[in-house]
Amino acid sequence: MRNADLSSADVRYHHPSWQRLLGYLEAHRAAGITPDPRLIRRVAVYSSEAARKEALDLLTMRNAPSALFTADGVMSTGVLEATSALKFAIPGNISLLCFDDLDWMQFVAQGLTAIAQPAHLIGAAATELLLKRLAIAAEGGVEVDAERRA
Repeated sequence: MRNADLSSADVRYHHPSWQRLLGYLEAHRAAGITPDPRLIRRVAVYSSEAARKEALDLLTMRNAPSALFTADGVMSTGVLEATSALKFAIPGNISLLCFDDLDWMQFVAQGLTAIAQPAHLIGAAATELLLKRLAIAAEGGVEVDAERRA
C-alpha cells in the first residue's frame, strides 16, 4: 500500500466501493499516514455474511481497531451483525462510519455515522448531462457512446 500510485487511477471505471477505497488511501497519503494493510479487508463473495466474518476477525484481533469504515450498505450490514454478536455498543466500544445512509440504519445503531448520497440530485444531474449530450449529438456535434459498462 505504501508505494501505490493512485494519481493515474481513473476512478470512472471502478465500482463505487473501489472508488471509496481509493479515496481512503488518498486521504491517508495526503495526511502523511501510511495505512495499515491488515486493517483493509475485502470479501471474496459480496455478501453481508462475508463482511460479518471479516469484521469479526478485525474486531477480535490483537490491537483491534477502535473504528471501522464500510464502503456500502451490504458491508455495513455484516459489520453490524458482527458488533451485535460481540455485544459491542456503537459508539461505546466501536465507532462505525458507513457509506449509504439506508433507512433501516436509524433503528439499529443510534451512534452510527453514515454518509448520505443525495440520490435525487445525482439522478437529476445525470439526466441533465445526458440531455445536453443528446442535444449536441442531434446538432451533429458529437457522437453519443451508448455502450453500457458492466
